[in-house]
Amino acid sequence: MAASSGSHLSGDIQQAITGVVTDPGIVQLLKSGDVSPETAVAIQNAIDIGAVVLGIAEGGRQIYRVVKPGLLSSAERQMVEELPALRSGQAPGVNTLEDLKSPGTRHYADKVSQSSVAKEINTVIDRSVVDVNADVIAIRSGDAMRVGDTYIVNGRTYGSHDGTLFPISGPGLYTLDRGAYKALGVLNKFGDSALADTILKNMGVSDATKASALNVWKAITK
Repeated sequence: MAASSGSHLSGDIQQAITGVVTDPGIVQLLKSGDVSPETAVAIQNAIDIGAVVLGIAEGGRQIYRVVKPGLLSSAERQMVEELPALRSGQAPGVNTLEDLKSPGTRHYADKVSQSSVAKEINTVIDRSVVDVNADVIAIRSGDAMRVGDTYIVNGRTYGSHDGTLFPISGPGLYTLDRGAYKALGVLNKFGDSALADTILKNMGVSDATKASALNVWKAITK
């Protein structure tokens, strides 16, 4: 618990130097996980007196455990035992990791169509080499490494938005700009054909942009 007490002391020193009241690191961490300021301070105090220990689990999850029950009231012990989010590795914006949904269809390279919504930057998955279901199960189980608001599993990085995962980077993932993403939709329907070339030229797709899309199309159709 020296590290936690050190965090508290660090805040006191910073306040003395700058005149700014700064929460200790543990308090900031708890508050970032939607824990009330009062509960966050109470947990820090419990840590400072040695009643509660903090451990870091695999994937960066924080685990709080009462080790000296006699130093806490029953209400305080229950407060620790019911800590949300940081205790289970919960992601902001969803109830639990188990609630996270698989990436949407627009992120599967072989499912991209001419009507798929294209954004400035689009990351697509080659399902012939990526076991998306295995990645999602690992994330939901809390086995992925948490780095900020992202999850790293099997070398791939995923983010989440409104409770749905989306791919960012890693093996088997391809990043396409808007034009290349649209071109992939054409190639998925017409293949690398004269008709596809005509359509892409009419769309104003450059040779370089087509090459990016073609690289992905060849990978998913080999």
